[in-house]
Amino acid sequence: MMHQGTRRVHRGAFFLQFRCEDADLQLEHKYVETSFVTDEELSRLVNLWTGRGWRYEGVQFAMREASKRPAMAFLLFTRAGDAPDAEAAT
Repeated sequence: MMHQGTRRVHRGAFFLQFRCEDADLQLEHKYVETSFVTDEELSRLVNLWTGRGWRYEGVQFAMREASKRPAMAFLLFTRAGDAPDAEAAT
């Protein structure tokens, strides 16, 4: 199994993109990280990446000890490894 990773910045959101290549399965994962944890920002990010052909898989929150509000959110997206790269078109 081979993993390749890149890190880029997009409008205040950091994301890591990994490609996992296996003989039977080619699934690409994208982790989008944001420190703007609001319903509007999370909705914007989900709509942005699903509109580009990614499938939303879930979210993980990083909490602060002194607050009940999350400090960061990590959104997970996947798509078939042979899917066209809609990011390049925009």
